Amino acid sequence: MFSISAIKGKFERSQINFHKTYLWEKTSSSQKQKFSTHLRVDEIGIIYYNESEAYSWLLTNERIIILNENWYNLSDLIKVDFINIKINPSEKISNRELTLFTNSNQFKLFLEENSWHVFYNIFKFIIDKNA
Repeated sequence: MFSISAIKGKFERSQINFHKTYLWEKTSSSQKQKFSTHLRVDEIGIIYYNESEAYSWLLTNERIIILNENWYNLSDLIKVDFINIKINPSEKISNRELTLFTNSNQFKLFLEENSWHVFYNIFKFIIDKNA
């Protein structure tokens, strides 16, 4: 199992000026309300991303919850990749997505521009701790 404080530390040490991504504890109560019915009893929010009313996600100590789409157990993650950059290396700075893999599925996670490397490292950390 991974340390929540280690994830928070990786996020805070990134020194990126985030505009749409927040530590859950610093998220407004109106934004938290969106996820209140999706959280399990002992589940703890860690990082929240709000692109728009149509797309937002929450990383918890147990899952990644993509509002109005799906959720994935972090323990099921086996790989994280930056396929878009491999196909289009010129998009390294503007890339806004990562691809996450489970044994039975893969899905894209959209991020703030120029933050993909932070979340790549966070998900690598989570996957390594699950191994």
